Order: sequence, then structure tokens, then C-alpha cells
Amino acid sequence: MQSRLNTPQHVIIVTHTLFYGASEALCDYLIFQKIQSLIYIGHPLLAENSTYTQRVYRKGSNVHTKSVKRMSAGSVTAFFRDALVTIIACAKLPKASYLYIGVNPLNACVGVLLRVFGIVDRVIFYAIDFSPKRSSNALINYIYHSMECFAIRYSDTCWNVSPRIEEGRKKFLGLKTTRDKQIVVPIGVWEKDIVKKIKAKNEYRLIFVGHLLEKQGVQEVIRAIPAVLKKLPKVSFTIIGGGEYEQPLRELVSSLSLEKYVQFMGWQSDQAVIRNEIIKSDIALATYMPSGRDTTNFSYYADPTKIKTYLSCGVPVLMTDVSYNAKSLMKSGVAVVVPYNHQDIARAIVTILSDTNALLRAKKAAREQARTFTWQKIFEKTFIRTIRSIY
Repeated sequence: MQSRLNTPQHVIIVTHTLFYGASEALCDYLIFQKIQSLIYIGHPLLAENSTYTQRVYRKGSNVHTKSVKRMSAGSVTAFFRDALVTIIACAKLPKASYLYIGVNPLNACVGVLLRVFGIVDRVIFYAIDFSPKRSSNALINYIYHSMECFAIRYSDTCWNVSPRIEEGRKKFLGLKTTRDKQIVVPIGVWEKDIVKKIKAKNEYRLIFVGHLLEKQGVQEVIRAIPAVLKKLPKVSFTIIGGGEYEQPLRELVSSLSLEKYVQFMGWQSDQAVIRNEIIKSDIALATYMPSGRDTTNFSYYADPTKIKTYLSCGVPVLMTDVSYNAKSLMKSGVAVVVPYNHQDIARAIVTILSDTNALLRAKKAAREQARTFTWQKIFEKTFIRTIRSIY
């Protein structure tokens, strides 16, 4: 276990949640560290998960849990309600020298206000994503980025999941910071979740996990399936997740008469179920649309969680050159990077699945790559660097 000298002893995490991600991993890490007090406040991000959660831990033990259904989750008015709920909840906490970690600009701005009120001692802005054009509504976009600039200027430090976030802020927001004000904290996986045994048998199984939006590019994979079937008639494609683009994808599957080969599993709350489905697969998909790139494409600035999860399950990734680490993953032999079109995607799938020995080597390499970015290593290094710079 990491030394307590390198871990703050009173922490508040405030985030908006949809599924298990960096915020929840950070919470689990601090629970394992058995710090003096940990308060986790999770606001619902979308209507798909409309539950507000507050949990309190003392030396690693859960001493209080509160769950409440929230109406209009994800709306503009809901975000302001969430801010007020956070302020009230934190104001009721026992007096202590709290380190407040706000995930997204709104929650970070609330932390800055709480510091002014004397309720928290230090504030970290944890940035999971960035997009210059956050909304098509110019006013909302302006308000969002104004909060982001405020959060960066007045937080004690900022954690970014990728180096491109700081670059984007300089380019589009004209925001420059002092050295070490912005720290890269990549997405990780738990060491216990890294698969122990690699599935050697080729099942000709493709998988995608995530929010079903047009930008995810799942439609190009579906369009590739007919060409793949001509070479590999056993191929199948499993899709885990839901969202606004699910119906168009189902209609595309129907129009191509692929119901026998494409399975929609919907949202799955049980991570064990998701991981089991990935482990059974041979290629995992991250074929993000390249359109928008550094202006509207969230994936361009992100460190996609799904890619790290895929690798931890021992499954190589077929991806487009959108996320910042695409080329490095390709060089490591755990990813194949293709242009965004169904013809090239189809050819890549056939090539990968046709060479069983090469596929097995890629699966083993994926597992080894996952061991380089465990949450334990990431948060340990991050807290050591953060505490040295802000305390």
C-alpha cells in the first residue's frame, strides 16, 4: 500500500456519472488507501442513469450512503441544481482540511466557491474531456468554456486525461498556465481486472462497448460485415451500449439483412458481464469518425476508456487515427489503425482474423500493454506530483 504521506487524508470527489469511469476508479483507489475521510458525490449525467448518489467512507469503510432519483438529469437547469446540492452537502461535512476533486468544469467551479467559503482547502479540476465546440448553442458553449477557464485559473491544479487537452485550451481558448499547473492523468485499468489467461481459439467475434452515437463509427463496422462474411462466414458482431444512435444502427442492420450476425445487448450495468463479453471476442472496435477532429470531436482530446478496457481483456483493437495514442498503440502491436471507411475496415478485419498466430501474439501484447497503465500506478504517481506542487 502507498504511504499515507503521499495521499491526502480528507478528500471530496464530485462528478457526473453514467458508467464506471475515472471518477469511480479514483474513489476505489482512495478507499483502498483507507484515508481518514472520503466523500463521493455522483450526479446523474443523462436520463439513462438518473440516480444521485452520496457515499461517505471513514478509513476505507462505508459509513453512509444516500441515493435519490433526479428528474431532468443532464439538462441545463439540472446542472445548476447539482451545483447547489453539492454546496449544501459539503457545507454539512465535519470541519477538516479537504482536498476537493471536481470532475468537469461545473463541479470544479463549485469547488473553488467552497474554498472561498472556507469549506475545502485545495481544489483539483479533473478534466475527462475537452471540445472547443461543446454545444451547437453559442451561448451554452460560451458559458461552458467560461466556467472551464475559471476552473483552470482558480483551481490549485488540473488533471487532464490526455496531453491534447492542454494543447486545445491554448489553441482555442488562449489559455496558458504555469509549469505543472496541468498534469496528464491517463485512463487506467485495475491490475486485478487484467486477464490472466489469453483466449487462444479464434471465434471470429467482433465487439464494441460504449455510448451509441454517430461519432463512434459503429455504422461503418456494420457496413463492413457483408464483405467480411464473404471471406469469413463465421464472423459475428456484438454491440454493448445504448444511446440516441441505436435505432439508426438497428435499421442499418435490418436493411443489410444482418440480424443473424449482429447482436445488440443494450446497456449493461454489471462490469463483469461486459468484461466477459470482451474476453470472448477477438477484435474490439474503436472506429471513431475523424470529422471535426480538433474542433468538435471529443475523442480527439480524450483517452477513451473502452480502449484500455479492451486491452486489459487481452483483445487487440481495430481503430481509426483519432485518439492521441493511436499510433503508439499500433507500434506496440496491440492495435491496427485504419482509415474511416467500411472497405478498409472490412479488409483489416479479414486480415486480422485470418492469421491465427498473429492474432494470438496481438492478444498477448494487449495484456502486457495493459500492465503499464494500472490505476494503482497512475494515481500513486499523480498524487505524489500533485501534493508536491500544491501543498
